[in-house]
Amino acid sequence: MPRTLRARRRFTIESGEILLDYSKHRIDAETMRLLAALAVQAQVPQWIAKMFAGDPINNTEERAALHVALRSRDAAFPEGRSVMAEVRGTRERMRRFVGEAHSGALRVRAAARSPTSSTSASAARTSDREW
Repeated sequence: MPRTLRARRRFTIESGEILLDYSKHRIDAETMRLLAALAVQAQVPQWIAKMFAGDPINNTEERAALHVALRSRDAAFPEGRSVMAEVRGTRERMRRFVGEAHSGALRVRAAARSPTSSTSASAARTSDREW
């Protein structure tokens, strides 16, 4: 079997209709072994399990990471705590933000500029709403 075909089979992952082919990147079996060892050392499987269980893994806000719930219609975390009201609120805020951005109603306050950057009126627009 040609090397390229072996590499393509070795460095692809398929799940359902999704195919991830990373065979054309600078990667080899040793790199994959080292990445897998690093994932084990960093306890990635345990952190994934904690995320799916709804444990508070978001260190900055001391709460559960709700990535899983955002992709679900009826997620409930341990102890029967439903997070769907919070998820629906977040989705609604995202929908509103995107609608305002697309319609032009959203104006973004420009960040502080460096002395070497040019100033333009469009970059300095402000709004009642800050995102």
